[in-house]
Amino acid sequence: MKFGLLGGLAALSLIVGGAANAQVIGIVTTPAGSFTNSIAASVAKVIVEHAKLRATVTPQQSHGQESVNDGSAEVSLASLSDVQQYVTGTVDWAGKGEHKNIRIISRLIPIRTAGFVRKDSSIKSLAEIKGKRISWGYGSQKAVQRVVDAQLAIAGLTGNDVQKVLAPNITSAADDFIASKTDAFWFATGSAKVKQASVSVGGIRALPIVNTPESVKAMQSHCSAEERARRMRIADRLDPRPDPWWRNFRKQALEEYQRQVSSG
Repeated sequence: MKFGLLGGLAALSLIVGGAANAQVIGIVTTPAGSFTNSIAASVAKVIVEHAKLRATVTPQQSHGQESVNDGSAEVSLASLSDVQQYVTGTVDWAGKGEHKNIRIISRLIPIRTAGFVRKDSSIKSLAEIKGKRISWGYGSQKAVQRVVDAQLAIAGLTGNDVQKVLAPNITSAADDFIASKTDAFWFATGSAKVKQASVSVGGIRALPIVNTPESVKAMQSHCSAEERARRMRIADRLDPRPDPWWRNFRKQALEEYQRQVSSG
């Protein structure tokens, strides 16, 4: 039996592959301190306690779909957008063919990403990012760049309106912010790296996202309703009825994650 891929629209996805009787369940995530890495510890604990299997968490520079697909790892976590692109061989994976050796076993939690500035920064809104230094590119995690583009669009800004500081991934971007190389960085809320950044610079603030029809339209220009519906259809196709012990997995994993966040 193959494990599967956990996914959700703008949500954290857990992807799994390999034999169910593996002695150790290998979980690969994005870099240490990232959201998927932070929640993977909860996932591992639930696997150990409820499936009575051993589990290890290994961070890497990019996503874990490749490791799951080729069988070198059993489990990974990813957003639905990353999953659907990898499985269908489109967008970031265009020209690399389809990858069908993974499936979804649970859809876990929305990924809420915000732009952060120092607590004492004069930047109070997304509009005030204009002319400032921000991380850019995210070559190993291109989905992050699309989030930044969409949030800048709320304020009518594009990459031409900011000073770009190239970063390969989100943790590198956070490190640049801590080192005062940038004025703002984007990261998923609830991540260990966000807490580290806050402690390192004496406190941070999340820039507010205005909830108006205009701002929603601006963000959705980077992901149309048709594209969102397509992603959900792909997720549904990859998400068969789970094997018995996975049925309560989402509830157990999120309860454990909340305990860890509260105790942190």
